[in-house]
Amino acid sequence: MQVIQQRFGVALRRVEGHVTDRLVIRVEGELREVNSYHHYAALDSRPPLEVWGMAADGVVKAIRHSFGPLTGIMWHPERSKPSAPADVALFRRVFGVE
Repeated sequence: MQVIQQRFGVALRRVEGHVTDRLVIRVEGELREVNSYHHYAALDSRPPLEVWGMAADGVVKAIRHSFGPLTGIMWHPERSKPSAPADVALFRRVFGVE
């Protein structure tokens, strides 16, 4: 997600508190727990990117392109054992797997 944001001209800033095994964020209006392993993040986005996941402190945790097949997340689903059902659903939706 950081590379996508930078490519669209969104600045990254150093953030605190985002290196943790458990962080509660809001994704599509729902609270969920994810891991987080980064010191740099975006605090906003810009069209055609849409923010659809955010931490309580305003750090952007998920983006998607408003009309193209581009999605970025700032957590690591592959590090969760077992995989979170919401992450499995996300990957199925993004990659078109039924």
